[in-house]
This record gives sequence, C-alpha cells and structure tokens, in this order.
Amino acid sequence: MEQYSLKALEAFHGFERAVPLDNSRQAMRQLGHRLELERPFDLDRAILEIIEGYNRDDCLSTRSLRNWLECQRKALEEASHRILRPAVSEGAPAETVSERQQRVARLAQGLLGGIPADPQQRTGEQAGRTLLANLLDWHRREDKANWWEFFRLRDLAAEDLLDERAGLAGLRLVGRVGRIGKLPLDRYAFEKQETIIRAGDTVCERGDKIGEVVAIDLADRSIDIKKTKRTAETHPASVFVDGRGPSSDSLAEALFRIGAWVETNGLDAPGAYRAARDLLLRRAPRLMDQAGTLVRPHESTLDAAKRIAVSLDHSVLPIQGPPGAGKTYTGARMICELIRQGKKVGVTAVSHKVIRNLLDGVLAAAQEVGLNGVKCMQKVSEKPEQPPAAGITVTTDNSEALAALQNGTVHVVAGTAWLWSREDFFESVDTLFIDESGQMSLANALVVSQAAKSLVLLGDPQQLEQPVRGSHPEGAEVSALEHLLAGAKTIALEKGLFLERTWRLHPKICEFTSEVFYEGRLQSREGLENQRITGHPWLGEAGLWFIPVSHEGNQNASPEEVEQIAAIVEGLLQLEVKWIDDNGSSRPLRLDDILIVAPYNAQVSDLSARLQDARVGTVDKFQGQEAPLVIYSLTTSSPEDAPHGMEFLYSLNRLNVATSRARAIVILVGSPRLLEPECRTPRQMKLANALCRYVELAQVPETDADERGHSRAVLSIG
Repeated sequence: MEQYSLKALEAFHGFERAVPLDNSRQAMRQLGHRLELERPFDLDRAILEIIEGYNRDDCLSTRSLRNWLECQRKALEEASHRILRPAVSEGAPAETVSERQQRVARLAQGLLGGIPADPQQRTGEQAGRTLLANLLDWHRREDKANWWEFFRLRDLAAEDLLDERAGLAGLRLVGRVGRIGKLPLDRYAFEKQETIIRAGDTVCERGDKIGEVVAIDLADRSIDIKKTKRTAETHPASVFVDGRGPSSDSLAEALFRIGAWVETNGLDAPGAYRAARDLLLRRAPRLMDQAGTLVRPHESTLDAAKRIAVSLDHSVLPIQGPPGAGKTYTGARMICELIRQGKKVGVTAVSHKVIRNLLDGVLAAAQEVGLNGVKCMQKVSEKPEQPPAAGITVTTDNSEALAALQNGTVHVVAGTAWLWSREDFFESVDTLFIDESGQMSLANALVVSQAAKSLVLLGDPQQLEQPVRGSHPEGAEVSALEHLLAGAKTIALEKGLFLERTWRLHPKICEFTSEVFYEGRLQSREGLENQRITGHPWLGEAGLWFIPVSHEGNQNASPEEVEQIAAIVEGLLQLEVKWIDDNGSSRPLRLDDILIVAPYNAQVSDLSARLQDARVGTVDKFQGQEAPLVIYSLTTSSPEDAPHGMEFLYSLNRLNVATSRARAIVILVGSPRLLEPECRTPRQMKLANALCRYVELAQVPETDADERGHSRAVLSIG
C-alpha cells in the first residue's frame, strides 16, 4: 500500500462512489477558477450538484471505512489479539487560553451583530467590523501554526532535516571563531541544501535551544552560532529554526482593546483609535488643510509628503515606493520635517535591522537639511556589541523609551510591535512610521497604531511579501499595504502617495517593471538613459536579455547554467567593457558591478564556488541593493521540476526584486521549457505571463545547435 488517502482505501472496504472522480475533478477545477476570479455564483447548477455529490461520497466513504475497520478489529480480537484504542482526552485548552478565547468569541460576536452573512450586502462599516472581528484571533492562529511546525521539526530524524527548508543537516564543527560577550561563537559546515535559516534566527536540536545564528554563508555552506552557557560544548548534527518567537499576548491584547472600543462606540465614530479605524475602512488621508488632491499642481511628491506629514489629522498615509524610488529617502525627510515642527515621532518595522536603516537615513537627512541635534532612541532586546552611530542611543528598557518621549530628551523612538503595543504607549507619538509595511501584517499594523495619533505606511507589496503561516479568514491574511491597495497593484491617487520616479532603473528596464508590476505608473528619472555598458561584443548597452539554456531534470541546481553564467561574466570583465553612469563617468566594469541571483541555495553555492568573490545570493539577500548589471539564473529545468512549485519559482514579487536590482542590464538565464507551463488556474497564468512578458521584451542572442541537438547561445568573449 503506497498511500492511505480516503479514495485509495475504498478498494479494501468495497465502497462505490455515486459521482465518478473524473467528473468531480472537472467540477472542482471550474469551482477553483470561479473562486480565483471572484465569481463563485456563476457556476451552473449541474456543477454544484456534482460537487455536492462528491462531498456526500466522501462522508459516506468515511463511514464505510470506519465500519470496515471495526470489523477488522473485531475479527482480530476474536482471534485473541489485544488491540488498544487511543485514550480519549477531554481536549480542554489551558484555563488561561480558554478564558481568553471566550473573551475574544464574545467580542467577535458583538462586532458581527446584525451584519449580513453575504459580503456583497455589507456596507463599508459592516465590512470593516467583520474584518476586525476576524483579526481578533490572528495571533493565536499564527502561534498555533508556529507551535505545530516546531513540534513537527522537533520529531524529525536528523537526516530528514536535510529536506526541510527550516532545517540544516550534516553539521560538522569547523571550530570556535570567537566570543560575543561571555558566550562562545562556533562555526559549522553543512551539506548542500535549501534553507530559510538566516542571521538572527534561534536554532534548536530536538526541541532544545542551541543558540542564535550570527551569520550564515550559503556560498561556503557555513553557519556561525552564538551558543548559550548550557550548550557551549554541545555540537549538534542538525538544527532547525524556532519560529515561535516571543509571546504575542501583548499584541493580541492591543487588538482586543481596539475591538472593545469599536463594539461600544462604533467603527466610524469620533474618539480614540481613529487611525486604526481609518486603516480598517481604507479611508483616504484626513488632513487639517485638506484642499483637492494629495499632490498639488506643480508640487513634487517629496514636497507633498513632507507637507502631508505635518497635516495628518488622526489618519493614515500610505506611501508606495517601487524599486529605487527613494522610499527611505522620502520617509527620513518627512520625519525631519515633523521634528522641525516639534512633533514626537515613532518608527517601527518587522525587524531591528530595517528600523536601524531608517534611523540612519533620518540622521543623514537631518545633516543634509541643517537640522542639528536630532536624537533617536532604539528599543532593542539586547544591546549590541558595537556602539550605534552618533545620534542614536539604544535601550533594553521599555520604560526608559517612554520616559524619553514624555520628557522630550529624544525626537524619535523606534522599536518593534512589542514596544508600541503596550497600553502605556497609547498615543505617545504624533506620527508613527511603519517601514516595510508591505511585510507587516494588517493585524500588527493595527496593534502598533494605538501608540500614535497618525500613521505613515512606507513599503511596497509588489516586492518581498510578509510571511504568514496560519490559516486566516479572507482579508485577515494580508499585509497593511496590501489591505489598502484592495487588490490593485498601486495605491490610488486619492488614497496615498506613489513614488513615481525610480532613481535606479534605465528606461528600458523600467518599461518592463512599470508595465508588469506598477500599472504603467513608474518612470525613470531624467538622466538614467545615460547609464550603459559599452565595449561588449554582443551585449547591448542597456535593457533586457534572455539566454536560453537547455537542460533536463534539474531542480535546485543547474551546472549548465553555472557554466553559461561563468562564460558571460568572463566576457564582461574584459578590459574593453566599460560602465558609464548617469553622469557620464566611465570606468572598466568590475566583478562587484555584477549581481548574480538564483532562487535556490544549492545554485547559489555552485555559482559561488565557480565565481569566487562574485556577489552571488538569493533574492532575499539582495533586497535593497543594486548593481549596473544583474544575472538571474532560473535554475530549474521545467515547471514540473520546480521545488516548492510554481508559486515560488514564478513568484511575481521575486521576479520584480531580482530584475529591479539592475541599473542598466538584466540577463535572465533559464530553460526555454519554463516558458511553457501547463497552467491550471488563473493565478498560475498570471505568474507565467510575467516571465513570458519579460522574454517578449528581451533580446535573445543568436543560437546554434550542439551535438545533442539542443540550442545554446553563442556567447563568445570576442
């Protein structure tokens, strides 16, 4: 018996279905299409009857299987075999969880009172109340999924973690490479494998904490782990990432307070939590000096952003920043303008690293605009070994951060959602900036909103997405910016600001990026047409290229693409090949002018071994970086070979990030078979269309045929 699905077992207990499975599969595909197109009510009655019959057959088959198993048990018991039944437990949750769940259920019921079950019949306020009710339990659902994953990984054998992206197997101690404080830092080598483990992650072995990842090098396949006192001399053979994180109780309580207020007062009433309620309702920014459109005639987007920042009236301003459009630059100057006006400012994001990047931008902007003496404080979980830059102090004490805001000793306080969720931080700042809000859940954006009178959301949902593990009701699973975009690719003119000029992309690259990801609204800054690479025998000076490389059976590594990319890089590093920037300055193209991106760690490792000292990494590594030229290795031979399926390899967000790192040229290297996927849903068609559109716009070098009849690009050096 190779599988134990309900349908595979029907041969044993003799169950016969009333609805043929072929008919059921066709009906389910049609239902899936209608759901993706948001037209579930367009199905014919005959299709609905087939689906109803399929579900009825499943229920009857389950009953038949149960009865058959009981007969088998009875026969074995009559033959003197003793078969124990699983112990039946009450299954009652812990008392604290039960009490909390009861509170949440009562509040959700109150919020949903009188609201039609059909979403099409709800008013805007009713839709907002429904969404809030569905968000109340968001953190418990996420925590539950994280705990399940923790237990699953804990119970796996060491060798099984080799196939888990959340794990690393085959660890071998390289040696002790230093200490952080009094704690040892040990380096381990690991086998070639796909992993999501990154610096800052806590890693465990068999459920016991080993330490914290300080660095991981996917090219050299090494990982540095800061041990605990207890595990200083413990050397694991495998580890997995502990995704549980700190307790989310304070975050859930902040959401509960908002929900309780709304139940009593209504969603659109005057009073507290106005920014949170505007966010739920997708309200346009409310300004003290509202007059016409957000951006006035002849006003730059940057000037509009600074003006609106000081004019927000207990509201929300989303700012969508496409690649190279100056999101951090804009946010930092808005913060400086608020400081100049005597306002208290907060900064938050999904990580301390992102927070620090914006604080550094604020200090640089303050120096540029002549705003002297700007002081920032960042709340961290533990103080870093190296002191922060001048103008930034760090603290591990929530009370110290609050006191600094209240007595005015700092202008900006920054911290994660756990800081801003605290009840004593209620409206402690005039404006709270959420950086990378395309990666922060709507639930957590509402949580932190309680600490501010107004919110500014910086980010771009078209780039890397927020990771969600739990299963959530529709609308509760999205990020804050995704919620405001409401299915569109860009923010509406009346709802927020779109940074429409990229300071990075050559117009030939921007044409693709703008059309596919930004509804044609993104344009290159004047002068970027001067960016180019000259002196190469076949590569044009700027734009998109597709290099077809035929191979078969490759999943997460492709030696054929590695060799092709090595040949391309060799040609690019010839003395006659020059990089000319937007100001017309010319110099020889260097190895560090080339970014080489791959979707899988195994391909990154192989490329790094072949091209030592090159800038090679996954999409995640290069978020926020740029280079004159980008080479993107698709690696996989066919859609069927793709690890993690089409959603990962063809991800629109990842394609956007990978190709938009380039200033002048993008070279996509991949198997032509990836352009011929068998799409089964509208979603898969959308994913494939983006890659196909790239190839339509790209140049393809001349090809010949090798001895096996495969096409290959003619990529001679000279």
